[in-house]
Amino acid sequence: MSATPFHRIAAASLLLTGFLAAACSHEGPPAPPEKTLPVLNEIGEFRLTDQTGREFGRDDLLGRTWVATFFFSSCPSVCPAIMNELRRVDAAFADDDRLGILGITVDPANDTPERLAAWAEEEGFPRDRWVFLTGPEPALKEVAEESFLLAFRGLAHPTRLVLVDARGRIRGYYEGLDDRESVDELIADLPAVLDEGEPRP
Repeated sequence: MSATPFHRIAAASLLLTGFLAAACSHEGPPAPPEKTLPVLNEIGEFRLTDQTGREFGRDDLLGRTWVATFFFSSCPSVCPAIMNELRRVDAAFADDDRLGILGITVDPANDTPERLAAWAEEEGFPRDRWVFLTGPEPALKEVAEESFLLAFRGLAHPTRLVLVDARGRIRGYYEGLDDRESVDELIADLPAVLDEGEPRP
């Protein structure tokens, strides 16, 4: 039996409906998956002293996301360049008190708490946001190598920035010297890590 005009119109309508449904359901290529930062290490227990003379340890890291570096206050060239990159990170999250900046000296003989406090004030680093630590050299070496997984060689210090989440876990390493793109990557990675932790009470 040959198809009637009605049957032909009905079939064409069904085909058109299916085509339109398929077209409407196609919304372009899928969005790329969000970047997941691995857990690279966990910060172990330590006891150092901050620029106010207060003891500072692992528990003081918890509840806040940190960007950490190793430095010394009398460094003439490398450390100022790294600190300028940290200023850029700080400025990008100026209104977010979940972020802290952590500097650990590699020159404890000269970087006493008093010296660090005076230097931080000269540089304009607010102490509620920027924490600078000193202590006995063996303790500094241990925290650098066992927790941050960075070689401790005195004044020949690492230039990397370390992203530490609010649970005290390392989530990324970024070059802090002469590598603006790496610091841009850190700035891009920070929001996801900030959102993982709870705001400080």
